[in-house]
Amino acid sequence: MKHSVFRNSGWLGSAWLGFGLSCLVGCGPSRDMTHARAFPQATARVGSVDAQALIYDRTVEITNTTTRDFGPATVWLNRWYSQPIEGLGVGERVRLPLRDFRDRYGERIREGGFFATEAPERVVVAELEVARADGRGEEMVGLVVVSRRTSRER
Repeated sequence: MKHSVFRNSGWLGSAWLGFGLSCLVGCGPSRDMTHARAFPQATARVGSVDAQALIYDRTVEITNTTTRDFGPATVWLNRWYSQPIEGLGVGERVRLPLRDFRDRYGERIREGGFFATEAPERVVVAELEVARADGRGEEMVGLVVVSRRTSRER
C-alpha cells in the first residue's frame, strides 16, 4: 500500500486558500469614505486671508491670525484632499495628521517621514471651505502655505 503525502490533504489546500485570502483582505489599503468627496469647484472664492498652513512631514498646522472666527469647516489641500474640522477661532491653532486627509475615492495623501516608501505629495494650496457670513451657502478661503518638510518632495 502506497502512502501519499498528499492523501487527505484537502484541508491543507483549504488552509492555504484561507491564508491567501486573509492576506489579500487584511493587507490591502484602508479607505475611509466618511468624508470622501470631490472638490467643490462651484464654491465662491473670496481670496486669501492672513492664516497660515504650515506643512510638516506628517502633519499640517493651521493658525488663524485673522479677526474672524471660522465655524465648522473643511480643510482642502491641493484642491483634492479634504478633512473636516469643528472650527477655528481667532488666534486658535489646529494640528491635523496628513494621513487623515482623503480624496473623493477615500485614498490618503502621500505623507513624508523616515519610513515613507514614496516621495510625499507636495502641498501647494490650502483652503478652508466655510459657511458664508450671510448664511447663504459656502465660500472658499485661501490660506498661506509654508512648507516645513524635511523629506524629499516630488
